Amino acid sequence: MGQCDDEQPQHGAGIPVHAQTPPRLALVALLAVLAVLALLAVLAACTAGSSGPPATPTPSPAGVQRPVAIAADPTGHLWVADAVRGDLLRLSADGKTVDRAVAVGGAPQALLSANGSLWVTVGDAGLLVQVDPVSGQVTARIPVGTDPTGVAYGWNSLWVTATRDGLLVRVDARTHQVTDRIKVGPSPRVVVLGRDAAWVTDYAAGTVTRVDVANGDSTTTSRLCIGPLGEATSTGTLWVACADGNTVLALDESTGNVLARIPVRGGPETLLEFDGRIYVTLRDDPTVALIDPRTHTLLTPAPSDTGTRAGSASTAPPAARTGDTALAVLRDTVWQSRAADGTVQQVPGP
Repeated sequence: MGQCDDEQPQHGAGIPVHAQTPPRLALVALLAVLAVLALLAVLAACTAGSSGPPATPTPSPAGVQRPVAIAADPTGHLWVADAVRGDLLRLSADGKTVDRAVAVGGAPQALLSANGSLWVTVGDAGLLVQVDPVSGQVTARIPVGTDPTGVAYGWNSLWVTATRDGLLVRVDARTHQVTDRIKVGPSPRVVVLGRDAAWVTDYAAGTVTRVDVANGDSTTTSRLCIGPLGEATSTGTLWVACADGNTVLALDESTGNVLARIPVRGGPETLLEFDGRIYVTLRDDPTVALIDPRTHTLLTPAPSDTGTRAGSASTAPPAARTGDTALAVLRDTVWQSRAADGTVQQVPGP
């Protein structure tokens, strides 16, 4: 056992106290003080050698079990999608309790606040569900395909990845009718919208597909990295988190060419562009990394003892990889939800 494993000092056999002479008592007392000081030094060394946030996790909001997604609604409330409960949960103003629950009819995967509504993909039900954030009522249940996961909004449409169908599904936000089904790859995961296209990551294939929003034409890159999941856009750049490759990619939106490969240890999963920075959640660490989009550099130190989980790319079926982390912005504050430990917490400012 090493010194940092709460190792206790060893005590040898000693003379009974009542038989010790005063000089020996003084010597024993001195040795005891030295032993205590040595133990404190060991504990201090263990603390100094650690990295990242404190070991004690932020308590989960009461009633939240597995928050797989998070979003802020137009009324100024945070909502999380709970995969265990099968509910959308509205959090209190301090984020500590649940003050409303809305059943969505299955296990939610992604959550989006757009066009005055909450939109949640329900993978096991094959649905895109619309919820009124004011009344808390489900206003639409739209069949979109097998295992819908990612969802984005733009051009008066919802864009949904149907993972097991290999499709990007376009839904009219007003009529709720499916207007297009576009083949994009074997296991599409996350979708974001750029200047004139939808971008879709494929976790199993390691690719990104560009879909022209005007005509639905698609172009897929060659294999870029291991396990691409989260995406974000900023001033002509597409950012892609490669969860099993410990890398964040910067791609030119016009050409699809890779501009930079930024090493980010800990399994980068979800991306968010906010306040001139790219926020990056880490699958294996509660820290949120920050990237400068202008210089393509990592602004925060990466965890020192994390890396790709052994076998994660091969043991998890593509359709099961929805990502364990999510980000949302409420009143200029970034919030992170982590399904693995059931936490919802504010991200410290840069």
